[in-house]
Parts: sequence; structure tokens; C-alpha cells
Amino acid sequence: MTQPVATTLGTEHTQNKQTIEIGSHSRGFHLYNTLFGAAGLILALCIVITWFPQNIWHLPIESSDSAAHYYFIHKLGSEGWKSVTSLWPNGDFYPPLFHIFAYTLQQLCAVFGLSLSVFASFNIVWILTSGFIFPLGMLMWCNYFMRNLRSAALHRNPLTWFYRLLLLTIPVLSVSSASHPFGMLTNGPLIAFGLGTSLLPLGLYFTLRLFDALSARTPSFINTGARLIELLAVGCLLLLSHPRIAFSFALLIATFMVFRLPRKIAIIGVGTILAGASAYIALVLLTETSSRLGDPASWFHSHRPSKTLWQAIWTILSDAMDTPASICFALLFVVCAISALMLSASGKDKANNIALLMNVTFLSMVYVATVVATGAWANLISAPWYRDENRIIAMLPLVTVPVIAAGFDAMTAAIAAHDHQAPDAYKHEGNVVPDHHPTRNLNSQDVRVRPVPHSVALVVVSAILLVTVCGGAQINAASRNSLSSRIDESANLNKADLTEQLTNEKYQVLQDVVRQTGTESAIVSDPMNGSMYAGTMFGANVLYPIMNAKSTRNGAIFTEAQQSFASGDPEKLIRTFCSITPQHHAYFLTLGPQAQSLQSFPFRAQYDVFHDRQLISHYLDTGALQLTKNYGDITGDNQDSILYKVNCS
Repeated sequence: MTQPVATTLGTEHTQNKQTIEIGSHSRGFHLYNTLFGAAGLILALCIVITWFPQNIWHLPIESSDSAAHYYFIHKLGSEGWKSVTSLWPNGDFYPPLFHIFAYTLQQLCAVFGLSLSVFASFNIVWILTSGFIFPLGMLMWCNYFMRNLRSAALHRNPLTWFYRLLLLTIPVLSVSSASHPFGMLTNGPLIAFGLGTSLLPLGLYFTLRLFDALSARTPSFINTGARLIELLAVGCLLLLSHPRIAFSFALLIATFMVFRLPRKIAIIGVGTILAGASAYIALVLLTETSSRLGDPASWFHSHRPSKTLWQAIWTILSDAMDTPASICFALLFVVCAISALMLSASGKDKANNIALLMNVTFLSMVYVATVVATGAWANLISAPWYRDENRIIAMLPLVTVPVIAAGFDAMTAAIAAHDHQAPDAYKHEGNVVPDHHPTRNLNSQDVRVRPVPHSVALVVVSAILLVTVCGGAQINAASRNSLSSRIDESANLNKADLTEQLTNEKYQVLQDVVRQTGTESAIVSDPMNGSMYAGTMFGANVLYPIMNAKSTRNGAIFTEAQQSFASGDPEKLIRTFCSITPQHHAYFLTLGPQAQSLQSFPFRAQYDVFHDRQLISHYLDTGALQLTKNYGDITGDNQDSILYKVNCS
């Protein structure tokens, strides 16, 4: 029977009205979510900026690796893009992404007539990548596991506010632990690996998007291709930041391959990881010449355990936070872990949550092997990360925070299912809805039943714990603050030990040395006395801009300079030193003994020859060296710091 025109028009009017309401609500939903997420990112950035040490805006971080990173940026500024694949002083490759970012920032400032120092560009890039890119990646990575929360919010469910709370707190939670990114700047500093860790959440997120495309019931070639291009782009950034980040990526993605992908694709993926590991082992066997290579128990022979088993486990459970936030986080983590495992429906959600919990287990195993255990197996497990606990513990937020998100999502799914409002994502994105379930043939708006009070109480208590953790971690941040203080102390010129890398006296001497020599003439000196910073601070052309300059490839001059000085032959010394910059002068500088803070460098003895007083006197008597300026005993070790000019004429 034909419907009356009035009835048809009325039905169409109602449908159009509902469509307009849904569209309006959807726009408002996305706007509010964006605002909450943006607020969380701003808070995270503020936490990092507030933590950041103040002294290093005009002085270097005095540690074993910092001089190299400053030099790499300085080299890009001096030689341009042609040096991007040869950052080492000898021309070897070093992962350049962080330094490219810093150099690009300098170039952008130059366009507007601004001059940005090496230290300032270094700091700004670190702050942006650690305080914004990392929390953003964590937000995207964790948001992947909150599909039920997103859908509940779209249905105007009160659970919307729990979702927005997570959008606000996840970025904050990501930078509330001392494990990352703060530890990377303090220890080493591990700049390149730290950048890779900060980019890692993005790599994991885009990988799971590719897994979604590959495991779809009707895979789309266009969609799969787009997801693959996304992953390749992020993968290139990860490898350019530090190739060894691939081990961290493999550790965290392998379980998702097993549980999420179709069997054939999963086998290919796991096989690729194993093939890559085998290739790496073969490379090590071919390139390393150590006699201990065949005996894993003798690797890392100087390594000593730093924690007990309980301390290591508590570090994982508490996300390396300080009390009382650590206790609240441990409680929240356990609740969310159990919820993610027990309350999630079979299908994609269950697979994701099992993979997340296995990642926690695997990271715990590697961490315990590093900080507690000794022997061959412990060395083999932690070798990809140089048995360095700082590199390993940096992955902690990447495995703990997603469990929090997944736990909240599972609680939401349980409440929505009991409320006869199973979200569309819950019903259609790989989760199994039983035939007898009331949501199978009903719209979520058709039936409303009051949810289980215990489930609501659980999610409310979890939300309170989450807010408490985020606030408490900022109120008592002793561990984070101690890392900042250590950096500020190292970059302080007012040191009690005058032989340290840089002091007020050494700073003034190096400044005057460059006035004497200019920025083109070569300056030869033991880099471990602090002279290696003269290049980045004052533009000096020091032969050894880092303490571990390699003698391979274009680095033969580094060994030749040491050998010629040790020979006692004035003509050989003159010939070698003057060949460094043939069109300019060459100088030799004494600046006191090697700094105590660098004594862990295993090859420090190569520079002992530059401290031989008898040789210096011999070259002075023969005229090979000419005294330019005596700065006196500025290090308190009864040795004058003197600048000599090599008699190149």
C-alpha cells in the first residue's frame, strides 16, 4: 500500500533532523576531544620545559658523549648538507636526524636574521621532540586501544568524560616518569637513541594501522598501500634517529604480529625479525675482533648489577615514579591490567590487550637481566641495548601507559554491554557479540538498563587514581629533579675541582686562545682536558673535537699527530702538525690533566703523550714549538697551561 504523502514527508523530516543532530554532535565531540588532547600536550610540554636545566643554554653538558653531539651540529653549520652522512671527525656515518633538526632550526632562524647557537638549537630540538612529539606519539599509541571509549562518547554516553580525562592525562603521564625522556639527557647524553625512543610510539601506532588493513575481512589495496607508506615514512625517521632502535621496535611489536595478523603474514613478520637479528649477529661476528666474542659470559665484564630483583620489579610496576605517586600508579596499573585481560571481549580487543601485557613481561625480563642478573644469558638478552639500563628503562612508558588506556577501555566495554549499549566499534571491529546478546539487533538508543554499580565504581576509582598519579608525580618529582640538578652541576663553571672539563679559568683561557689563533689555524691538545669544547663554544679549529675520534677512513691524522709528538723528532712533528691546515698556522695547547669525570673512557692513554713535560721542553729547545702565551697554573696541579705555536715557517 502506498503511504500518504504527509506520512512520507514527516518521516523524511524526522530522519533529516536526526542526521543534522548526529552531525552536529559528532562535530562537537571531535572539537571537545581535540581541546582535551591539546590541553594534555600543553601540560606535558610545560612539565618538560619546567624540568629543563638552565645552565646548558650557554654552556655544554660536560659528559662523555655531549661534545660529539655539539660537534655534529657545529660541523653541519660549517660544512652544510654535504657532511650529513659523515658527521664523525674521520668522516664515518652517525645517525643524523637529531642534528639535522638542530641545523634546520638554525637555518630557519637565519632566514629571519636571527643567530641560534649550537647549544640553543640542541636544547630547543630536545625540548620539542621530548616534550611534544613524544607525548603526541604516546597519545596516538594509547588512543588506538580506546576504541570502545571513543564509540561510547559518540553515543552521548556519560563515559565520554572518562575518555576526555584520558586524552588530558595520557600526555602528562607519559612525561611523569624519570625513565624517559629525562634519563636520556642525563646519561650519556643518549641523544640519538633518545630521539628514536621518542619517535617509537608513532612507529608502533602506524604499524598497528597497517595490521588493521592487512587483517581486514576485505582488504583494500589502496588502504593497505596508504598505511604502508605511513609506516615506511616513520620507519625511515626511526632508523635515521638511531638504527638500534629497531631492537626496541621489534621487542614491542612482535607480540602484536603473533596475535593480530593472519597466520601466514604473522610467520613472515616474525621470520623477518629473526632474519634481521641473524644478519646483525653475522655483522658483529665479521666486524668485531674481540677474543671474548665466542664467550657471552665474558661480555660486558665491567658491568655490575645495580638493583635487587624486588627493586627492579617495583620500578616496572611504579613506572619509576616517586612516592606516593608510585604506589597509586602500581594500584592503577594492576587494576587496569586485570580489567584489560578479564573484561575485554574476544577478538581484536582481547588480542591487543594480551599483546600489551606480554610486552610488559618481555620488558621486565630484559630489565631484570640488565640490572639484576649476570652471566651468559643475561648478556645475550640485554646485548642489543649495550646492557645499558637507561636505554631499556626508556621503553617503560610505552608499555605501562597503554595498559592503563586498555584497562579503562575494557571497563567501558563491560559497562556499555550491560547497559545494552554495546558501541558499534565493539560489535563490528573484530569483537564477537553472542547471538543472544540484546545489542545484536538493536540500536544502542533503543534499550537502556542501569549499569552494574560495581563496574561504575571500578572505573570511577580508577579515574581518581589516574588524577592522583598525574598530580602526585608533579608534586613529588625528586627523581626527575635530581637528573636536572646533575646536568646543571656538570654545566657549572664554579667547580671545586679545577682539573674538571670546564671551569671559569679554562673558559677564559679557551676564549683567549681563539683570539690568539683565530678560527682557521689548527689547535692540537688532549681533548679530555676540556679543549674539545672550544670548537662549539668559540669556533676554534681543534684537531680533537671529541675524545673518541677514530683513526680509520679520513682519521689517520689523529694517530699521526700522537705518533709524531711521541717520536721526539722536531722535523716530523713540524711536518705532521703543519699539514693539518697547510694554509694556516698550527698550535699546541696544554690545559692541565685529563678530567676525572672522563676517566671511564677506555682509550684515554692515547693522549698521555701530550702531557710529557720532557718532550715539550725538547721541542721548545729545538725551536719546533714557540711559546705564545703562558696562562699559569689554572688547574692547581703545578702545571702551567701554555699555548705554543708550531714553527711551520
